[in-house]
Amino acid sequence: MRLRSAIASLLIVLLSVSCGSGAEEPGTNAPVHIGSRDELIARAAEATEKLNTDKWLEFYEFKSPRSVEPRFPYGLPGVQLCTPDQFIYDTSERLAKLKFANGLDETDRVQWSVVDATIDKNIGLVTMSVQNSGQPMAIDKKDYFGENDTGVRWIYLDNNWWQEDEDWLEGCHDQRLGN
Repeated sequence: MRLRSAIASLLIVLLSVSCGSGAEEPGTNAPVHIGSRDELIARAAEATEKLNTDKWLEFYEFKSPRSVEPRFPYGLPGVQLCTPDQFIYDTSERLAKLKFANGLDETDRVQWSVVDATIDKNIGLVTMSVQNSGQPMAIDKKDYFGENDTGVRWIYLDNNWWQEDEDWLEGCHDQRLGN
């Protein structure tokens, strides 16, 4: 009888520990930590500063690790989601399109700043202000390149905020098939 009682007590303890409370990471019993709005704004501002100072490889490092990690076969750039070279080419092309669409020439400076952020679970949306020579540009979109009116999508992954497009599995921005 003591053995049954001990086993029952052990099962109750194990079940209470494994059930936990609050949100849990799928497939684990670990509670999910959701990054705060302030953390997202700070991280987005840090990334934006890299873009504003033309440090595109440093800006690239704010992309979600799962969107830039090498895929098999590692030696073939064509099968990688978003290599640094693809990202730099794409960023320069998108910046040129943004300038052209707004009547700017290649020497004009475009500056971004974080306006606001909203969070829904582990997805954040950061709205941006885009300026030229200190004056707001007439862009009705709220992301880096005037393409997405809901803002720049960030994801909380591995205890940090990372910029990640919704269709990140398709690769870098304009390097996606069909663009």
